[in-house]
Amino acid sequence: MGHTYRTEPDPPEEQTESGARDADETMKAFYDGIWVAVASMFGVLFLVLVMIQTTRVFPASNAYGAASPTSWLTLAVATALLLGVISWGLTKRPTATAEPNSRGSAE
Repeated sequence: MGHTYRTEPDPPEEQTESGARDADETMKAFYDGIWVAVASMFGVLFLVLVMIQTTRVFPASNAYGAASPTSWLTLAVATALLLGVISWGLTKRPTATAEPNSRGSAE
């Protein structure tokens, strides 16, 4: 009894002991999620293959002949998308800028 908590009008924004560690773990989980999205690019590849087969319906395409310009354009766009996502995923991951954990210090 007798405890008062500062919740009005706004709770205080104070850094907790594990704030820096939590920020770092959240950032790593976010970037690991990006790699899951990159792995799903196989689904995009399947979609591109379906698009190529669909473009063969157009009169300019020959179902049994060489690939049409539409097919090459579809492949070029899909390849550019795939390479862009992979190169973005390979860039240096940013680091957390929170204060280091002060637990265990001599102060």
